[in-house]
Parts: sequence; C-alpha cells; structure tokens
Amino acid sequence: IRLHRQIAVYLDDPDRLSSDGPLEHARQVLRAATASENKGPRLARESARLGAPLRQRLTLLQRQTQRARQLGMKSTTFKNPSGLPNSAQVTTARDMAVLARVAWANPTIRQFVGTKQTTFTYHGGKTVKVDNSNELLKRYPECVGMKTGYTQAAGRCLVGAATRGNKTVIAVLLGSTEEAIWDDAESALRWGLDR
Repeated sequence: IRLHRQIAVYLDDPDRLSSDGPLEHARQVLRAATASENKGPRLARESARLGAPLRQRLTLLQRQTQRARQLGMKSTTFKNPSGLPNSAQVTTARDMAVLARVAWANPTIRQFVGTKQTTFTYHGGKTVKVDNSNELLKRYPECVGMKTGYTQAAGRCLVGAATRGNKTVIAVLLGSTEEAIWDDAESALRWGLDR
C-alpha cells in the first residue's frame, strides 16, 4: 500500500479529491483530521509518514499564505502545517470565518466536518475509532459541524456551523476555555440563525 505524501481537496472544484496514495485512505486521513483536535493530525502524520524536505514544506506554507490572501484572509500567515504555536504564525477570527465559508462550499469537507465518529486504519492494519471533538454535534441539533482546536497559547478554539432551513451561519471562537466554549458557541450560532 502506498503512503500519502500529498492529499488535495480542491476548494474551486468541490467534487475533486486527489492523493498520491489510495483514494479511500485519503478520505480516512481527512475524516480523522477534521474530527479530532488532537488525534486527527497525529493519525494523518503517522499514516503519511510525512518527511518532506524543509524546502518543500516552506514552499507549501508560502502557497498556503498566498492562497489565504487570495481568499481575502488579510491577517493570516502560515508557518507550519499543524497549527501548533509559532510566534510568526497568526490569524484572526475573521480570517478563520472566511476560510470556513470557502471550505463549507465543498461537499466533501462539509461531510467530513459533520461526522460524529469515524474509523481510521493505520498502515499495518490497526483500526481505531475517532470521535469528533466538537461537542456541539452531540448537544445542539442545528450544529452541522466544523473544526475544534486547542493549544496552550490559543486556548480552546472552535469554528462552528449551524443550519436552520436554508440558512447556514458560521461562528468563530478563539481563546476560549473548556468551561465556556460550547455554551458561547451555541449562543453565537443561535444568534446568527435568529437574525
């Protein structure tokens, strides 16, 4: 079985997903990465055995930052692909909302970020269950998913989406706490849907 070094979801062509490895395995990697703030990236990294030379990683990060500018993300600079702390890597809630809106237009991403639980098969055959860390999917029926995150520097973070009828809204919370994030996010999403 070939391992993935590259998986691409094309935001401008929502039905297109490509990989240099088996396509179904690429879907597993993406499902795991979008479901969990801590397991997903680790599973993807272990599956892919990412070892791209520094020059290639820098080129990718430069392209990511360039694409962010094209999308209208004026205050975002990528310095690593994981989102882990780097003093030069910055973003804003507004920029994350712009990215979320573009990602939400992609049916594949929409499906993945709304998945409550998935399975992931490691190279070698070991299978594990990955629960989505977005608690809103369990407690707020209008929540349709998106992505959680946490670092000590950023605190609890959430890009959440909720749908009522034909209306979908996105809320972004950065720097929250475990005690407040779910209630605050639900309040923000309800407020947006009520407008």
